[in-house]
Amino acid sequence: MQKKQKTKTNKMRLTDSIKMWMINGLTLSISMTHLESGLKILLLLVTIGYTISKWTKIKDDEEDK
Repeated sequence: MQKKQKTKTNKMRLTDSIKMWMINGLTLSISMTHLESGLKILLLLVTIGYTISKWTKIKDDEEDK
C-alpha cells in the first residue's frame, strides 16, 4: 500500500502579506529617522564651517584697510 504524501504549498495569505508590508514599512520609517538625524548633524557642521569662513574673510578684509 502506498502512503499519500501531503504536499505543502507555499502560498502567501493576505494576512501574511499585510504583516510583511507592515514590517517593511516600520523598518523603512526607522531607517529614515536615522537618516534625518544624520542629515541634521551634517547641515549643522556645514553651517558652522561656513560661518567660520565668513568670519575669517571679514577679519582679513578689515586688516587690509
